Amino acid sequence: MQIGSRNSQNTTLLNAVGKTGLPVLLKRGFGNTIKEILSASDYITQGGSPVLICERGIRTWSSQSGVGRFTPDLFSIPLLQEAGFLVIWDPSHSTGRSDWVESTALAGMAMGSNGLIVEVHPQPNKALCDGSQTLTFNQYSTMMAKLKQIEAILK
Repeated sequence: MQIGSRNSQNTTLLNAVGKTGLPVLLKRGFGNTIKEILSASDYITQGGSPVLICERGIRTWSSQSGVGRFTPDLFSIPLLQEAGFLVIWDPSHSTGRSDWVESTALAGMAMGSNGLIVEVHPQPNKALCDGSQTLTFNQYSTMMAKLKQIEAILK
């Protein structure tokens, strides 16, 4: 199951989802602190469901000034892992710009993320949503080749 960032503080929903026993991908809200996302995960794990946390960036001065959609919070990756969670990195939502997705994905991999969520579409300009942060198939293939190189170095 997936809990979107806007529901990351909906405790009634988190409790109910936790009781399903299904794995849950919990997306960190752009205004959540590390402590708040860990508290949200507690509502789920107390019900018995395992949680993966999706880091997708936070709102800061740079996102307010139009630099990017959100500010990538790369330091959250090892912090959340130290708390016992697998962390999925979302460079698409973090940056909001397809031309920044690759470099941010590489940084997330270098910080030790356990996986990535990347938006891909054959024609991003025709995507029904989030086209500005979506990679083409060719861009995705190029990025994956670089990610494999980083993975090999990290091993």
